[in-house]
Amino acid sequence: MHQMNKERYEKTSFWKENATLLVNIGAIVVIMVFLWLIADKLIDIVSSVSGVVAEAGKLQEAQSNIIDSLNRLLTSNPVKTTPIT
Repeated sequence: MHQMNKERYEKTSFWKENATLLVNIGAIVVIMVFLWLIADKLIDIVSSVSGVVAEAGKLQEAQSNIIDSLNRLLTSNPVKTTPIT
């Protein structure tokens, strides 16, 4: 009888034995979900930045063309100034 009571009441439950393991697994799952959400946002940011860089390259090319055109105008027809007397 004493042995039967000892087995019944001193038996540890599943939750008491594995509580720390389950809490750690839960924390890892939550951290992984947040990392996945952050990575998703970073992918969106990187794709927008690459679009901005492409547009900046086009802008730089247009500025270069304008400067070249102005240089050609100034070298082919120099501006003549008359001194003010």
